[in-house]
Parts: sequence; C-alpha cells; structure tokens
Amino acid sequence: MAILCVCLIGGIVVLGLALYLALGMFRVSVLDRRDHRKEELAFLGETAKQGQTVFFGDSITQYCPLEEVFAGYTERNGSLVYNRGIASETSEDALKRLDSSVLALKPACLVILLGCNDIGKNMPASQTVNNLEQIIAKTRQQNPDVFILLQAVYPIRERVKSLPARLLIGSRTCEKIRALNGELEKLAKRQKVTYLNLTDLLADEQGQLKQEFTMDGLHVNELAYRQIAARVIPLLEGQHGV
Repeated sequence: MAILCVCLIGGIVVLGLALYLALGMFRVSVLDRRDHRKEELAFLGETAKQGQTVFFGDSITQYCPLEEVFAGYTERNGSLVYNRGIASETSEDALKRLDSSVLALKPACLVILLGCNDIGKNMPASQTVNNLEQIIAKTRQQNPDVFILLQAVYPIRERVKSLPARLLIGSRTCEKIRALNGELEKLAKRQKVTYLNLTDLLADEQGQLKQEFTMDGLHVNELAYRQIAARVIPLLEGQHGV
C-alpha cells in the first residue's frame, strides 16, 4: 500500500510538473507572437495611408479577414481598412501601443473591440473603462473629428466540451461580459462616441454565443464576421455620406 501511495504521489508530481512546463512554454509562445505582431504593425504603419479606417483590438479583431469582409465598404467610399488587432492583449496592452498602432495612422474612423481578455485576467471593470477612456481621449486629442465606434464585448459560449476550449474560456462568463458592457455603454455616452452592442445578433436564447458562430466558444468564425460587418458598415458609411 505504501509503495502504491508513493507511486501515485510521484505520478501526480510528474503530471503537475509537465503541466507547469507546458503552460510556461505556451505563455512564452504567446508573448513571442505578440512581440512579433507589434513589430509587424509598427513596420506596416510606416507606409500605411493616413486618414483611413482602423480596427483596434485583440484576437477577435486580428483574426477577422477585414479586407475581404469590408471589400464593399472600401469600394464604395474609398476608405482602406487596417487591422490593428493583437491576440491575447488586454486594454492595458492596447493602450501602450496606441501611438504606433493607431495614432500614427491618423484614422478618420476607429473601431474598438477590447475587454474580453481583461475579464479573462480578472481585471476590474473600472480599469478597463479607464484604459478605453484614455484611448478615446488621446485619439480625439489628435483628431477631434475622428469617428469612434466602441463595440461591446461579444458573448462567449461557456458550455464547451473539450479541455482546451475550457482552458481557453478560463474565468470568463457571459455574466461578467454583460456587466462590463454596461460600463462600456456608460463610457460611450459620457465620451459621446457611437456604441454598438451585438449581443442580440451573436447570442442564443440563453445569452450564450451561438454554436454556429464559434468553434472554441471564445472566437467568432467567418459566418459571424460577415454578419457583424453588416451591422458595422452602415455606421461607418454614415461618416462618408454613403
């Protein structure tokens, strides 16, 4: 019995160590990709055309095929769309790169989607709101006429089956997202920016991200992106007189 207990404890220790190392390697990989993406965006910003439409956010923004989804928008009004999303970033991370990713482009339109990773890292809603308020204020300081569209955080699908998906969701819940979105709506009113909450489009009757819109419970797919664009484009085209 004693030998069995020792073996079990040893197995648990080995398993725990393996998991710790795996998580450590995953974190290093994520940080490396983020750093590479920052360098990439800074490089692209040197030749990007100013006065266009910029999408600023985390992985939900980065993974969106903006050029294809917004091709009609670009064709109708001549505004290019630039993707300035970086996966795994919080609003605090985004604020730190605001100058190179957004202000350097002097956008005519800025679409912001941030906050989901803040929830995942248990950041207080007040901190998220403060970061976004600074992003808005600094962008307006550069260009008082900029059109800013602040999006509500998209719902997630909490009821996922696979372990990787559950780990990806982490501590995020739809309840936490709704609470943060309530604060973001207040921020939008206070700063007089356009607020867009797409929960009615993306969520099912239980308030969860619709199954057909996601594969992992957190990120939306191409079907969702097309329907999101259909809601965003009229708001942007209103600024171009289209």
